[in-house]
Amino acid sequence: MSAQLSTPRRVTRRPVSDRVRDKEQLASWQRFASMGKLAGIVHEIDNPLTAILGNLEFVASRIEDLAQRVPVETPLQEALLDAREAAEQLRRITKDFKRASSPHYSEREPVDVWSALESAVRMASYEIRNRARLIHEYTRTPIVLASESRLRQVFLNLLLNAAQAIPKGNVDANEIRVVTWVDSAGHVVVSIADTGSGIRPEVQRRLFTPFFTTKPPGVGTGVGLAICHWIIASFGGEILFTSEVGKGTEFRVVLPPAHPRPEA
Repeated sequence: MSAQLSTPRRVTRRPVSDRVRDKEQLASWQRFASMGKLAGIVHEIDNPLTAILGNLEFVASRIEDLAQRVPVETPLQEALLDAREAAEQLRRITKDFKRASSPHYSEREPVDVWSALESAVRMASYEIRNRARLIHEYTRTPIVLASESRLRQVFLNLLLNAAQAIPKGNVDANEIRVVTWVDSAGHVVVSIADTGSGIRPEVQRRLFTPFFTTKPPGVGTGVGLAICHWIIASFGGEILFTSEVGKGTEFRVVLPPAHPRPEA
């Protein structure tokens, strides 16, 4: 008895470009889902944070009243001021999380990138000074449509990451270089490069994934670069990076100018 041959099935192969696009789209959806979960967590943080800020304001006002009648220790006032600033910074971060998870995340006005960058450099200097030399190479750049406080947050995050990639104690052998220029397309480019440990290839693929971190528990949350990515994307820009293990990392923030130059 002869065996009956089954009819061969027709196999449809999709172009590689379609499969790549689907993979990128899936990754984008996963980022949206992660950001949505994050927004829910942040919403739960808001209530106790509001209570903390309210009590700090109350204590500050009472100390001001008391200082008019009796001497008040300066360190006490400074500690209270630091606590208020930290709480306000936390509130700004929670607002960023909420906005980043919204499809309408945009808060733009004419901004001088240099101003936001210099402010971030000053804030990061305490972390950098024991690790590396800080080198500036600024070129005057066009005004961009963005939020100065959001740009400051992005630059500060990148500067602190650069500093933390370099061990303390060998300042002369390391550097963090901050450079600005205008590329051939007229876009503003801010480069923050370090001579730190570099980023392993398997980590590079997940660098902007929310909640992914290589830092020890209690040190990193894994949301800093994800938020930076969302902020810059909301301004029509992008964040690029190159890294080599043992040699260092360079991040580039690229932003379109507020007034594109006319084509030749």
